[in-house]
Amino acid sequence: MDTKAFFATHPKYVLPFDPFAASFYMVSRYEEHLPFIKDKHDRFEAAQSLAFQKGFLHKPIVNIYAKKIREILAEAFPELQFKDKKYEYVSTIDIDNAWAFKEKGFLRTTGALLRSLSRFDFHSIVERVSVLVNKNPDPFYMYDHLFEIQNKYKICTIYFFLLGDYAENDKNVSGSRRNFQTLIKSIADYCEVGIHPSYASNTDSSKLKLEKKRLEKIVRREITKSRQHFLKLSFPATYHDLIENDITDDYTMGFADEVGFRAGICSSFYYYDLNREIQTRLRIHPFAVMDATLRFYMKVQPAEVMSYVGPLIKEVKAVNGTFMSLWHNESISNMKPWEGWKEVYEDVVKQHIKLIKHLCHTEINKSKWDNTIKLSPEGIVYAASWYLDIVSPGWEALMDDDYKFIFPLCNRSKFGFSYLYQPHFTQQGGLFSISGFPSTNKVKQFLDAIPEKYKLIEINLNTSNHIDAFNTGKVSKRRTHHLSLRKPIEGYGKLF
Repeated sequence: MDTKAFFATHPKYVLPFDPFAASFYMVSRYEEHLPFIKDKHDRFEAAQSLAFQKGFLHKPIVNIYAKKIREILAEAFPELQFKDKKYEYVSTIDIDNAWAFKEKGFLRTTGALLRSLSRFDFHSIVERVSVLVNKNPDPFYMYDHLFEIQNKYKICTIYFFLLGDYAENDKNVSGSRRNFQTLIKSIADYCEVGIHPSYASNTDSSKLKLEKKRLEKIVRREITKSRQHFLKLSFPATYHDLIENDITDDYTMGFADEVGFRAGICSSFYYYDLNREIQTRLRIHPFAVMDATLRFYMKVQPAEVMSYVGPLIKEVKAVNGTFMSLWHNESISNMKPWEGWKEVYEDVVKQHIKLIKHLCHTEINKSKWDNTIKLSPEGIVYAASWYLDIVSPGWEALMDDDYKFIFPLCNRSKFGFSYLYQPHFTQQGGLFSISGFPSTNKVKQFLDAIPEKYKLIEINLNTSNHIDAFNTGKVSKRRTHHLSLRKPIEGYGKLF
C-alpha cells in the first residue's frame, strides 16, 4: 500500500498498523481538540497537522485504508458482496459579496469613492461610476456565467450566502436589499443553497440563528446546509452551534492555507463528538481545493492551477470518492486581484466532466451505443450491444462525451479476482468513435481509465487503435486480413 500509516502494530500482520485508530484520529479531528497555536483568525493551520508534517495531506488516506481492507476481505472471503461507489464531483460557490459596486447603499458607496479619491485612484472611481450608471455590468455579477457552466457540464452546484450584519470581516450586501433577495430566490430555484455563517457568528451563536432565519425567509424553505465564513472552525463549539440550529450538513472541512484533505478523507461522514462520546447527526462534507488558497496563500498563477488540482482529482478518482471545490463569484470576475482567473473555474470543472466514465451493464444506453458503432469508421459487429450480450453477458463499458467514444469491457470474476478477457468469436474490441479514428493519446486515456479492480487485462484492440506502449502493460501486434468497404463497390473488381 503506497501511502503513510501510523499507530503501528506488528510487521507480521497483514496490515502492520491499526487502520481504524488512524482513521478515527483523522476523521474525528482529534489533533484540533488539543492545544495549538492559532492563526490571526483563530484557525488551525495546515502546517500544524500531522498530514502536512508527514507528507500525506494530498492523499485521502482514510479512503485508501478502506479500499485496502476491502481487498483483503475480498481475497479471504470471495463470497462477500460490496457496494460499488462512483467518483463524484460537487462544485460549491461562496457568495461573500454578491456585487462589487452595486447594492452597497449610499453611505458605503460614498465612502468608497472618497477613499479612491484620497489615493488618487481615478481608475477605480471611473470603474465604479460606470457600473452604477449601468454603462458596464457589475464585475462580481457572474451568475449567468456560472449557470452557463453548470448547464453545459451538468454539474451539481451548491451556493452559500453570507447574510450577517455588516462588520470588518463581513462586508456583504445587506440581506434586506430587494435585488439581493431576488438573486437568492432565482439561484434557489435551480440549485441547492445554504447559509454562510458570518465571521462574527463564530463567537455568537445567536447571530447564526438570525442569519439562518433570514435565508429561510427569503427562499421560504428550511435551510440545513452551511459553510463557515473564513472557514472558521473551532472544535467542538462550531459544530455544537450548528447542531443546535438544525444544520444537518456542513461544508467547512478544509484548510484555508493549503489544498488537500484536512480530515484525510474524500467522502462525507458524520461528526463524532469527542467530548460527549457520541456520533451526531451532523454530516461533514470535506472539500479539497479553494480558489483563495491557491491565489493568496500558495501564490499559484492561473496557468499553474491544474498542476495542483489534477493530482488531487486523480487521488479521489482512485478511491471513487467525492471531489469538492470551493470557488467564489468574485474570483471569476477578472477584477483585481483576480486577473486571469475567469477561465480557471471552468478548467477545473472540465477536469471532472471529461473524466472517462465507467458504466456498469445496466447503465449502458444501448441505443446510443449501437448508433456510435454504426457511425464509427471501425464499426464492427463484435462491438454491437446485441453481440456483446451473447458472447459476454453483463459486459461493462467506458464512455466519454455522451457516447462519442466507447470502449467495451468484457469481464469475468474467479475466486473474487476480476479480469478482462477477449470473448470467443470476438476478434476485436477497444476504442470506437464517431469522430473519426481515435488518436494514440485518446486510446491511452481509455486504457488508463480501466478500473483498478481488473487485476488482469488481456484484450484485442481494433485496427484503428494505434498504440506502441501502455504503462507497464505489454503491447503486441497481431496480423489480420481486413478488406475495407469504404470505396464504391465498382472499384473492388479492379483489385482482383
